[in-house]
Amino acid sequence: KVRIPKYCKSINFKIKLLPPNTILETNTIITAKKAVFHQLVKPVSALVIENPGIVHTQSEMFSVIWNSLLNTS
Repeated sequence: KVRIPKYCKSINFKIKLLPPNTILETNTIITAKKAVFHQLVKPVSALVIENPGIVHTQSEMFSVIWNSLLNTS
């Protein structure tokens, strides 16, 4: 069982967990106009994409993954 920090419950966070064997080497940040990929392993780097079509696709891919995961909170 996963322990959810109290602050996550108090400010309406939604938390879902990826399968246990998932290993990601990047952070992904998606905003309305940008997708940012931040590599966590050396060489540490970041890629900012501002192409509306690519940003939309990344947002849709996030939604598909998010909706396929089970709720934990």
